[in-house]
Amino acid sequence: MTFPTDLSQLTEFLEDSRVDSEVLSRFSILPAETVKNVGMGGQWIVTQAQPVDKEFDNRVVIGPNGYGSTSWRQIQDGDEIAANGKWLEPVYKAFVARYGQGPVDPSQLEPYLQTPEQRATYEKLVERMRKLKK
Repeated sequence: MTFPTDLSQLTEFLEDSRVDSEVLSRFSILPAETVKNVGMGGQWIVTQAQPVDKEFDNRVVIGPNGYGSTSWRQIQDGDEIAANGKWLEPVYKAFVARYGQGPVDPSQLEPYLQTPEQRATYEKLVERMRKLKK
């Protein structure tokens, strides 16, 4: 079997032909480097064209050698928390050095925030966690 060059080639694999065009319209065939942090081999991937909610959705990636997923935020506009996680790493390490384990609640890290970058990244993390709890 060869990797599809057009999404219509996938219709035979969908169980309900009534949803074929609707389901397939949500996906695109893109160069593999479009989603750098999910390697599926080959030069092309099948993935969603757009997220419904990029704050919470994962992007599914299907390639010739498997499938995987990643956060839309990481790949779309650079997830501030993931990309700037380096800002929180020393904060976390300082907490562990003092208590011998990681925090139970993110608020325990607040006394260890020393830079504006750490504070901004921490606040984004807390806000994301608050949204997930709703």
